[in-house]
Amino acid sequence: TANTGTFGAQVPFASLGLSPWLVSALNAAGKPISTHIQALSLPSILEGNDVVIGSETGAGKTLAYLLPVLDLAHRAAPARAKAQAREMEYYMERKAALKGGAAGWEGDNRLTPLAEDFPGETPFAVILVPNRQLSEQVLRMGREVLTQQKGGEEGQGGPRIDALVGSVEEWPFHPKTRPAPDVLVCTPATLSFFDRSIG
Repeated sequence: TANTGTFGAQVPFASLGLSPWLVSALNAAGKPISTHIQALSLPSILEGNDVVIGSETGAGKTLAYLLPVLDLAHRAAPARAKAQAREMEYYMERKAALKGGAAGWEGDNRLTPLAEDFPGETPFAVILVPNRQLSEQVLRMGREVLTQQKGGEEGQGGPRIDALVGSVEEWPFHPKTRPAPDVLVCTPATLSFFDRSIG
């Protein structure tokens, strides 16, 4: 159904500055037309402005902020991948230098602080929500759109979204075993378990 009435005039997502891959995914998901709040907020968020969104229930606030975050994460992915590759290369060079430059290096405590230099695995963006239910809602809505990408699977050439809920004792993301999603959804309480910067 068209978004009209109190939601304002129909505005296609294609005219709001979103990347073609995301517009295509929205069309495939049956969402070619934005709501009024989405039309008002999307261009400004994509420009990097701080935006506060307020409207009635059902007006489309979640996608109003989620779509530009996914799009910006996708645009930033190549530069982030290059930066992480450089960090890993530097780490491996330092490790090799320490290993090769000291007799009995296995007992050398210089390798212990080196572990702190291991490239961090952090998401591009964190979406904070007040409770588990909203976290699951945001995750579901993001995946509904992302699975409409060419290839039919989230992360196939596009951004990935995931959520952390409840008490998480250790940061679960690691470059080699479990890469961090581009967009992480969680509550402030869950995020507070971790003392690390989100880049």
